[in-house]
Amino acid sequence: MVKRHALPLAAAACALACLAGASAGAADAGEASGFTTIVLPNGVVVPQVALGVGYHGDIKTPNATGYNSTVKWLQNGGRHIDTAFVYNDESGVGAALRTVPRPRSDVFITTKMPGPLGAAAVNSYHAGSVKAIGVDVIDLYLVHKPSLGANDTAPADCGGSWRACRRETWAAMVALYKAGKARAVGVSNWAPQHLEDIADMMTPHVNQVELHPLLSGGAVPPTVDLVGYCRQRNITIMSYAALGGGAGPDRDPQSGVGAMVLSDPVLTRIAKAHGVSVAQVVIRWHLQRGFIADVRSEHVPHMLENLDGSGFQLTDDEVASVSALGDQPPVWFQDLTALP
Repeated sequence: MVKRHALPLAAAACALACLAGASAGAADAGEASGFTTIVLPNGVVVPQVALGVGYHGDIKTPNATGYNSTVKWLQNGGRHIDTAFVYNDESGVGAALRTVPRPRSDVFITTKMPGPLGAAAVNSYHAGSVKAIGVDVIDLYLVHKPSLGANDTAPADCGGSWRACRRETWAAMVALYKAGKARAVGVSNWAPQHLEDIADMMTPHVNQVELHPLLSGGAVPPTVDLVGYCRQRNITIMSYAALGGGAGPDRDPQSGVGAMVLSDPVLTRIAKAHGVSVAQVVIRWHLQRGFIADVRSEHVPHMLENLDGSGFQLTDDEVASVSALGDQPPVWFQDLTALP
């Protein structure tokens, strides 16, 4: 059985004490991971560890799990929350923000519209998200997928092809950003071929993709350098399923990729050398690579562990060793390049 070790109770005090003192820039040892921040290309400062609240149970009906996990996250010092329209938990996130009031500047909200459905859809979904969450401005607004699926036809009202719809949708996202309705805009699950469709337009600030030590290049074939492509264009990577993903509501399954990550001998050796957990090593690896780490948990001890990356830093050799582990198939999208 794969286990995660709970942090000492002092970690909660550390998390709360650090809330007011986050600093921008890369992850540094001695700073709690939850309050380590990264600066996007447009100057927006983002807490580098986010709580992913999506896909808790039945996505067709509102559920309490997203609300409960967000409340716990906020109560224990978490600042960045990642949700989406299709998760059907934006209203739960909004309710959690009212339950655990924080200054608006202390909470960073990421959410997403479903896909490239055209300009009218951008404005409609954004208005719905703002209303559901109860904020005036979305901090980071993303287009969830480059198309709705491998076998889905592009809407006729935005050009009839997914390329045309991506371009119209992205133009509307840029307009939304320039109007001050989102502090930053980006995409999710876009491979380089999809990003090329908008290469002559404003560059996305973020590309959120499935990425972890056993999938260190993202859900693309080895011949496609998704991470390198984004770095060359100054697009910040946001890693979802950052601890491996897989089945189970806590992203900490007893089988599957998540368990393989948490029991990996290389990660275990590095964790032992630093006196920390494997999960903390993985999060530190994301942060030192310049990624935003999107982790999911419903349990306070795990949240505190995810937030606490203080007191150690991986060596360059350790980062390279972890990066070299990536050889497992993705959980969510088998190959982003297969999406039209």
